[in-house]
Amino acid sequence: MKLQFSKYHSNGNDFILIDNRKKLLNPDNQRLIAQLCDRRFGIGADGLILLDYPTDNQYSFKMIYFNSDGKEGSFCGNGARAIIHFAQTLAVIENKTTFQACDGVHFGELLADKKISVSMNIKADIQQINNKIFTINTGSPHYVAILDENIDDFDLLSFAKNIRYSTEYKQVGINVNVVNIDKEIKMRTYERGVEAETLSCGTGAVAVGLIANAYFATTYPVKIKVLGGWLEIDKNKENHTIFLRGETAKVYSGDVEIRK
Repeated sequence: MKLQFSKYHSNGNDFILIDNRKKLLNPDNQRLIAQLCDRRFGIGADGLILLDYPTDNQYSFKMIYFNSDGKEGSFCGNGARAIIHFAQTLAVIENKTTFQACDGVHFGELLADKKISVSMNIKADIQQINNKIFTINTGSPHYVAILDENIDDFDLLSFAKNIRYSTEYKQVGINVNVVNIDKEIKMRTYERGVEAETLSCGTGAVAVGLIANAYFATTYPVKIKVLGGWLEIDKNKENHTIFLRGETAKVYSGDVEIRK
C-alpha cells in the first residue's frame, strides 16, 4: 500500500507529516514508524507526526507526535509549527487554529512574515539546581546548562549522555541543552527519543527563553540562535501565555510503500 507523506523542517528540525484521518498508518506500529524515520533505510526524520480528527469538534485537528525511535513522544514545539502549516495545505485550517496535542490544547497561527507561532503549555516551574544548571518541563522535560565556554566546540554528545542516562533521568529521559548567554543567546540540544543532537528544539528554546528571562534579565521577545537558525520566545502581557515562533518549510511530498 502506498502512503502519502510530506517532509517538513522547522529550523532544521525535520519531520514526516501524514494525514491519518483515514487510519492508513497504525500508530501502534513502532517498527514501521522508526523505519520511516531512518535516514538510511527510510525517508529520514527527527520525528513523525500524524494529523487526525479531534476528539472534540471545537478544535481543528489532533496532533500525534512520535520520536524517531517509533515511540509516541511528548509535545514537540517545532513539530507543532510544522503541522499547523500542513493543516493549512490540507484546507483543514486557514491562518489560525486551536488544536489538540498530548499535553492539552494549543493555539497556532501562520504569521505575515511567513513564520509560524504556537502557544506552549508550561507544565512546571523552573527548578534551579545551581546558578548555571536548571530543569523545566515545557511540554517536554529539559535540562539546561549555561556554559562559559563556547558551545560551538563543546562535546555535547558525551556531556548529554552522562545526564540523559544517569540514574535520575534514565527511565523517563530528559532533553539536554547547553547555552551561551552573551550579546546573543546560543543553544544546542540533545533530544531523547532521537538520542542525538538536533538542529533545533522548540520546547528546548522555550525552556532557555524562560530561564533567560527569569535569571539573566533577558526581556521578551527572547531571540535564540540554534544550529538551524533563529527561534523567538514571547509572552502575552495580558494572559501570560508563552509563544514559540520561527520559520517552517515544506521540503517535499511523496509516496512510500508500506505493509499494514
